[in-house]
Amino acid sequence: MFSSDRAVNCRLCLQPATLRLSHIIPEFPHKDTYDADHAVLTISADLPYIRRLRKGLRERLLCDGCEGVIKRYEDYFARMWYAKGMLPDSVPASERRVVVDRLDYAAFKLFHLSILWRASVATREEFRDVNLGPHENDVRRMLLAGDPGSADRYRLKGCLILRPGTRTVMRTMIGAPALGRVGDHWVYGMIYGGCQWTLVISSHGAVGLDDLTFGKTGRLVLPAFDLTALRNVSALVSRAQRHHGGGPAYLLGS
Repeated sequence: MFSSDRAVNCRLCLQPATLRLSHIIPEFPHKDTYDADHAVLTISADLPYIRRLRKGLRERLLCDGCEGVIKRYEDYFARMWYAKGMLPDSVPASERRVVVDRLDYAAFKLFHLSILWRASVATREEFRDVNLGPHENDVRRMLLAGDPGSADRYRLKGCLILRPGTRTVMRTMIGAPALGRVGDHWVYGMIYGGCQWTLVISSHGAVGLDDLTFGKTGRLVLPAFDLTALRNVSALVSRAQRHHGGGPAYLLGS
C-alpha cells in the first residue's frame, strides 16, 4: 500500500497526487453493522476463521479532488436512503415489493458503479476477485464525467433482504462485490443499505429492460426476499451464527 506522503497517480483522474485513504464501500452503511464494541464480523468463503473489523476497508486510491467527485454520489445516496428514510424498516406481509420514485438517475446509479469500480481498482486481498477488465476504464470515465449512461448500460437492479421468517429489512450486513452469471451475462452482486444490488457487466448482446431495471425516470422497484433465498449469503451468515451467535456481518467472497 502506498505511503501517505508519496505522490502517485490518482486512480480516477490518473494525475500525480498525494492520495487519500479511500473507503472501498463508504463508511455510512457500516453504521448499522457495528456492534456495541464498534466491530463487525468479517466472514470469508475462503477462510476458515472469522475476523473482527472496526472500520470499513480502505486503500489509498484517490486525490482530494476525486474524493470530492465520489463524495457527491455518496452524499446523495446517504441523504435519500437514510436521512430521508427511503430504506424501509420492514415490508408489509401483503406486499412483495417496494417502489421508490423520484430518484436522481445519474447520482444514484453512479454511486453503485463507484463502489464496484473502487473494488476493481483496489489491491486489497479482500477484493482480489473483483476485476472489471476493459470495463474498468469505461466506468472510470463515467464517474469522472458524471455520466451514468443509458439504462441498459451497466444495468442496475436491487432487492430488499428480509430477516429469515420476518418482514424486517436486514440492514446489518455488507457484502463485497461477487461475480456471477445471469443467463449469458456476467453480473456483480453486492450488499449494503438493506439490499442486494446487481450490476450487469457483459457488453455483448441485448440484455433487455424490464420494470426491475433502474431507469431514467428515477423509479426503483425492489422485490423483497427472505435471506434464505440468497443461498451463498445465507450460508456465510449461518456460519457466523454458529460460531458467534449471529449479529452484524461483513461478507467476503459470497
